Amino acid sequence: MTLFLTNSNKRVYPSAKKGSYKKPYIAQGETFAYQVSIYNDSENLLHISLNIEGKFKHIIRACECVLSVGHTTWVPLEEIDGVNEYLVPEILRPTNKMDVSPFSTVSFWVTVSEIDEAGDTFDTINVKWTVDDKPEEYEEAGKAEYYISDFKINKPKSLPALHWFYADAISDYYKLKLWSDEFWAMCKKWMENYSSHGMTHIYLPLFTPPLDGIKKPTQLVKVKILNKDAEPVNRKFAFDFTDAKKWVKMAKECGIEGFECVHLFTQWGVKNPIRIYLDTEFNLTPTNVKLYDRDIELNSPEDKANLAVDVEGEATGPEYRNFLSQFFPAFKAFCEEMGIYNDVWFHVSDEPSLEHLENYGKAYKLLSELKPDIKIMDALSDREIVDEVLKIMPEGAIFMPIPSIEPETFNDITHGAYFCCGPRGRFINRFFDTPLQKTRMLGAIMYKKNVDFFLHWGYNYYYISQKRELVDPYKTNDGGVYPNFGSGDPFVVYPGEEGPIDSIRWENFYDSLQDFYLLDNLGIDRESDILKDLITYKDFPRDGDWIWNLREKLLKG
Repeated sequence: MTLFLTNSNKRVYPSAKKGSYKKPYIAQGETFAYQVSIYNDSENLLHISLNIEGKFKHIIRACECVLSVGHTTWVPLEEIDGVNEYLVPEILRPTNKMDVSPFSTVSFWVTVSEIDEAGDTFDTINVKWTVDDKPEEYEEAGKAEYYISDFKINKPKSLPALHWFYADAISDYYKLKLWSDEFWAMCKKWMENYSSHGMTHIYLPLFTPPLDGIKKPTQLVKVKILNKDAEPVNRKFAFDFTDAKKWVKMAKECGIEGFECVHLFTQWGVKNPIRIYLDTEFNLTPTNVKLYDRDIELNSPEDKANLAVDVEGEATGPEYRNFLSQFFPAFKAFCEEMGIYNDVWFHVSDEPSLEHLENYGKAYKLLSELKPDIKIMDALSDREIVDEVLKIMPEGAIFMPIPSIEPETFNDITHGAYFCCGPRGRFINRFFDTPLQKTRMLGAIMYKKNVDFFLHWGYNYYYISQKRELVDPYKTNDGGVYPNFGSGDPFVVYPGEEGPIDSIRWENFYDSLQDFYLLDNLGIDRESDILKDLITYKDFPRDGDWIWNLREKLLKG
């Protein structure tokens, strides 16, 4: 049996026989992790139990491997982690026990937190192991050294960040009725996990999100038509925000600061209104009662009877304008009651391209007329669309584009950053075969580039892409559409029996945010020489020790 240490920004594959460990430099108020790996050089099955002794709080989790569908396409060989290694260390199972098969390696992920004392220190690593039915053996196997600075992080979460949080996936996976007591109890565990990894904002599904195909009705706001016999353009609506209040209150309890409201127009085109369902409690008809229990044929008479507006109508037509003109005053009252009026963003439409310029401009103009102080952010990478919006943006409104990390044309304006199934190649991403040290550079680069927001779509999307068909995320990690999605793109956490289970990629991503927080708390000049190697999201150091060397420069002495 051989034990070795590895930093948290490198994967340890079952075929590994050694690792590298660079002494971490950590600020008080941060968390960090290292890996304890054990190689079994015998013909026997080893049963391992790991224990850690040290000054601070420790959580030990076993690094469990999953099967990748294949390497990410359109990525050069030198940018792929674990070439031909299809068993990828990924899931962090809450246990300090593992079995090690002959001539292979397992790893434990050790997270250190509640760090509040400066100086050089170390953890003592203790291993208990047995072979077959022989008596248990014990040994002090090594030490993990690290340095704690006297500098303390005073402003964590200094970068607003979010992932799309899929309430329907939690409901479907656990077979819980949306907005039931059982759902709320489970949802809170997911929100706590979400917030604990640096997320400051969360999706607020006022209406069913128009994302990733036609989804099951997932709508917090109850909608009632008061005059059913009136023409659509003359309908009067009532809104019940009871469930939305529960969502906001729970999110705040979990440490979430802001909310991104549902996209108000259809995805990839801005062509139509979104699907806004009439509430079953307000409108008790046979079709509505069935709506939440089974799929119905989309756009059939049965389906259309459940909708507040015509989803095949014009995005900015009089019918949808009538609905939104009544919704926004009701929404404002809700926000003021919950104390979130200044912490709410809306979306127009997801990922519009230049061919959608006219539609996007009309949609934005409609929203800004109905709500002149509206705050809009969108995953939007075409600068021409942004420039058109800036021409018509009313005084008091805020517009923040979130471009893909590929474009370099947004540096002169306030902007965020996002990536998803692309870009690939030499760009940062976080697939199963993206080197962890590459993703880890994200936070420092976003700091250098003065990014104001981070967005990613895949927190917990457990479906076949664009369909309602649920997948087993432990077996299907590409949305069923490889190579369009790389392995791991749709999610970073796994559904466990009691709640979410973290992945190595999720922990590594949060570590990158902590690098941002550290630079921000220290007030490092973005033009400082210590950041000169960070050029773009594809031009940066690949050396896994670079981030540890940076931290040593920032925190030593």
